[in-house]
Order: sequence, then structure tokens, then C-alpha cells
Amino acid sequence: MAEAVSLLPSNATPWETAISLTSAERRPVDLSALSRLWDPHACPVERLPSLAADLSVDLWDEGWGELK
Repeated sequence: MAEAVSLLPSNATPWETAISLTSAERRPVDLSALSRLWDPHACPVERLPSLAADLSVDLWDEGWGELK
């Protein structure tokens, strides 16, 4: 198993570091899923309105179909 790495800053308390490392081992993050959230062609349909807001899309209609 790969060694867990903490993403906390260097001034994190020992307790914060321990919790971070324990949580990382129990719930690994699929980093490829993050890149799919920023791709409008791979993003889940229910996330498209959030993606549009994050990318500052000026014109958005909730009634539009997935393809549009």
C-alpha cells in the first residue's frame, strides 16, 4: 500500500495531521474524477449548472437539454 501523504500546512497540529492521514487511508480520492468535473463533455449532467457558474458562463437556462 502506498504511504499516505498529508496535504496540511507545516503548522498543522499533530492531531490534525493524524486525522488527515487516517482519513486519507480510509477514503482515497480518485483524482481522475476531479479532472472530469472540469470537462463539459465528461462532467455529470447534474453538475453542468455548477460548471457553468464556475466558468462564468453568461447565458444559462436550466431548461436546456444536455447536448446544448
